[in-house]
Amino acid sequence: MKFFLIILVILNLLSCSVTKEVTSKQIIGKYQRSGFYDVGSTIELKDDESFEYNWWGGLNNGTTYGTWELEGDEITLNSTLQPVTDELETYEVIKVNSKFSDSLSIRVVDSKDRPMFSAICQLKADTIVIAGGYTNFKGEKKLPKWKADSLIIVHPGYYTIRYHLDTLMSRYEFRMEEKNIFYVYFTNDTWTYKKGRLYDPSIKKSKYIRKKYYQRLAEKN
Repeated sequence: MKFFLIILVILNLLSCSVTKEVTSKQIIGKYQRSGFYDVGSTIELKDDESFEYNWWGGLNNGTTYGTWELEGDEITLNSTLQPVTDELETYEVIKVNSKFSDSLSIRVVDSKDRPMFSAICQLKADTIVIAGGYTNFKGEKKLPKWKADSLIIVHPGYYTIRYHLDTLMSRYEFRMEEKNIFYVYFTNDTWTYKKGRLYDPSIKKSKYIRKKYYQRLAEKN
């Protein structure tokens, strides 16, 4: 009899230690985290394994779309857009011209082909700047065609252009790409689901941040 009771106790302890596996159906929904001074964010996990993340802070706000994957009680998030790892791919050479000239003509436009005013253009030989200036309202700048090997174009809010020059060319036209300054990227970010809450490990508790989790919002009827 005593042996039988011991077996029952062991089985009971084992059954209590088993953790129920979280299912995709359980975590689908919208969650919100509120911060201080009108700062907060929401994330909606959808049934097609996509998500929508929205954040706000004062007058600024942004939206990120991506996909999620569940394993155990951990959710891995990946945004559709990923951070740029190679800035050589962040601009486009629209046109080049090999007409003989003793000067180098440069024209710079944005992604909508609007002229880029006040872009800094610099000619370099090795690491030394040998000529430079700003584009005008037409997005154009003319520089002396000296023995430069590279052209650098800089504009606030846009990816820098670093281009290796061809000595036979006398005119270049570039299209600059704007940086996503306010975009929130997710690259294999792992959050944890527990009792209707989502925990983002990047959020640390402090005197300003009391809740480091996202609370599920009630569904509207």
